[in-house]
Amino acid sequence: MIAVPVGTIVKDAETGGIMIDLNVDGQSFIVAKGGIGGKGNAHFTSSTHRAPRFAQDGIPGEEHWILLELKLLADVGHHRHAECRKSTSYRKFLRQSKDLDDYHFTTL
Repeated sequence: MIAVPVGTIVKDAETGGIMIDLNVDGQSFIVAKGGIGGKGNAHFTSSTHRAPRFAQDGIPGEEHWILLELKLLADVGHHRHAECRKSTSYRKFLRQSKDLDDYHFTTL
């Protein structure tokens, strides 16, 4: 099991088709089913054959190449009047200590 964050899209790498969009917390999806394990040497022990040196192979599982794509959604808005010192807010968001440069969105 691989834990991925909410908003992950699982795509088939060969076709590019979307297999599932994991958009709910706790949602799970099986991409490839595992195989069946074989019988180990412990299964073949007997009173006369105490340490067998052979085992039975298992059946392999499915194999797929997938792409995991994370959707990010950032809804950030700054709705204030022009005289409300937007540069102070931008400085706090960007964690800058000096004044911002004279960009078109900056009010100093």
